[in-house]
Amino acid sequence: MNFPKRRLNSLEWAGLLSVGLAVLACYGTSLVIIGLSLLGVTLVIDEGVWAASIAFLTFLAFLGIAAGYFHHRRAAPVALATIGAAAVIWSMFGVYDWIVELGGLGTLVIAAGWDWRLKKSHCKREMEDAGKQL
Repeated sequence: MNFPKRRLNSLEWAGLLSVGLAVLACYGTSLVIIGLSLLGVTLVIDEGVWAASIAFLTFLAFLGIAAGYFHHRRAAPVALATIGAAAVIWSMFGVYDWIVELGGLGTLVIAAGWDWRLKKSHCKREMEDAGKQL
């Protein structure tokens, strides 16, 4: 039997990858600065650039999750990603609160995982349906 090739490619991972990069940009940078400080090295980071990079990666994560809607037609992960991205961006440029930031990133992680799972199950269903037609 010839089964069709999977239609999803690197876009399948776009949401998860972008969320991972946003978390890394946020908390990874903090850990590097703390680690270097313990070693006696002083590193100065422009907080505006740091916040802008986190906001940019958060927006990319939102776009990656929103693109998944066209595969699985479920709006819930996109709605969850909207809430998470809004919380992160608000904490970057509005009133900073680490709990809001952490909650927003956590919400984005959940939305990206949910979106990824829906994409995988949708693709699997398509392959099964194509196999039945052969």
